[in-house]
Amino acid sequence: MTEVERVGRGWHTLLECGLLHDRISYEGDFAVLDLDHAPAPWLLGDAALASAYNVAYERVYPGAPTERGIPGTAGDRP
Repeated sequence: MTEVERVGRGWHTLLECGLLHDRISYEGDFAVLDLDHAPAPWLLGDAALASAYNVAYERVYPGAPTERGIPGTAGDRP
């Protein structure tokens, strides 16, 4: 698998999980992400930090992730 395919596949996975709202296109040797919206940008970073931030966010704002369009299963996939 090429780097372009790997990156594109990762973006498609995030799109399927509801963590990105975007369009992905391929231009030669590049996968291009045209990002419209990321309801929880902290979930796109380091897994341990994202998990800790998500727990804190849910504690302070109960139910807010779901209300913002973040699927309850968003943290289920590595």
